[in-house]
Amino acid sequence: MVHIGETALRFAHAISVGISLLGVLSGCTTPKYSQCSRHVSESGVADEASLAVTTESIIQPDWASIPAFERVDQILRRQPQPTAYHVVSREQVQCRAAANSVRGNLLATEAQLVCCTHLDRYGRVTPEGAVLSNAMAIQAVDERNASAADALELFYGLKEAQLQRDLIVRSLRTIDQAIQDYRHIQERGLTLPVGDADLIRQRRDLLERQIDLELSAQEAQANLFRLLRLDHKEGVALSPEADLNVSVEPVDVERAVATGLAMRADMALARLLVDNVNKETLSAVRAAVQQMQVLLAASSPRERLLRRMLTGGQASRELQARRNQLETILGDRRVAVEEEIRQAAREVEARLRQAALAKQQWESLASRVEELRQERTARAITPFDIRTAELRALDAESDAIHALVACHVAEVKLREAQGLLAHACGYDLPGSCGASRREQAPFGPKPPQNEPVPDGFGIDPYYQAGSGMPSEGLAGFLSRSGTVSH
Repeated sequence: MVHIGETALRFAHAISVGISLLGVLSGCTTPKYSQCSRHVSESGVADEASLAVTTESIIQPDWASIPAFERVDQILRRQPQPTAYHVVSREQVQCRAAANSVRGNLLATEAQLVCCTHLDRYGRVTPEGAVLSNAMAIQAVDERNASAADALELFYGLKEAQLQRDLIVRSLRTIDQAIQDYRHIQERGLTLPVGDADLIRQRRDLLERQIDLELSAQEAQANLFRLLRLDHKEGVALSPEADLNVSVEPVDVERAVATGLAMRADMALARLLVDNVNKETLSAVRAAVQQMQVLLAASSPRERLLRRMLTGGQASRELQARRNQLETILGDRRVAVEEEIRQAAREVEARLRQAALAKQQWESLASRVEELRQERTARAITPFDIRTAELRALDAESDAIHALVACHVAEVKLREAQGLLAHACGYDLPGSCGASRREQAPFGPKPPQNEPVPDGFGIDPYYQAGSGMPSEGLAGFLSRSGTVSH
């Protein structure tokens, strides 16, 4: 007991010395802070006595630290701007993103490894290995399809940013001219029913839109570089080469649904499991079910091998239960997939209608500008009146471009819902042991030129050529006006 007590005393002394050293390092032993340890409780939390009690005070920001906007913009513009551009097409973005899908490649590699490791004594892939491999390969196709969709949305977002950036520059130039026209009218002693305060507010709003647009474009650039697995070098940016023409046709919804049910990866996975559930594949099916519906298989019994060999009743009951589960999953997925595709088809048609309305509004305001220019000499129309009309037309043109790009984004979502984006790049659902029926190259073979368009929209470059669909559509007004560059 004495020996233990001495050891405890030495240990306590060492702790005391350590605390003292910490106090020296933190400054608590200096004259100024000699009392700081008194305000700290044994738990290490400061006491209330250590907190000063005073009246509430509000610290005002030092606005003098922020110069005028023009000065801030001048300082920040010194950052290097892109000096070179990689021109990318829709086909390149779609297929390169599918080929470089991280999860897709990991799953595809794992599917091939399963084929090499799940072999019987004759070197053949076991039934369990075949189910596991094909399940992973199907999931890989689904990941590639999702990566292609994400990349295409960024692609069209960058294209819209290009067009909107040009419109903002034109709008700022017009609004500056309108402010000058207003001040010239004031200098001549004339009055107008509106003041320049509205113009100044519009200019500030445009500058804020420009800042947000640049920030969004830079983020989209970085994400697209990542999805395409391209080296994002300083001073280099991506320039989307997008044809924004659309075909204004009704979507064949039933055909779109039928195509999606045949091509969707989740449907293919459910069918694979339903068709291959037996005693040899039970463990693989159980693992797949746990991924698809975690709660359904969470209580699955883990029997010993000897018991499963001696009593097959439990395995037989689980087989029937798994079949019932998979039939339920397949039916549930079918209903969900059908509704998802129908909703995507409805969105395509809704976006087309909105684009038509936006175009109509833009054309009406643009016509009004021309009328004012022609009537300037006959009526008392000032340059200020024309400038304000031009601003309204430019704002309507911005809405029309946004609506047009939304049509293409809706079409991408429809093809994603159908599972067609990866398929168009050569990534098919697996045939045997995870192998695709087509060569899985970064830019896989295109479907035949006479292959019918699955959903009747006709934007995908794979199906556009030779489909017989008109290329002149809702976006023709943009290309004719010179807004869309090809």
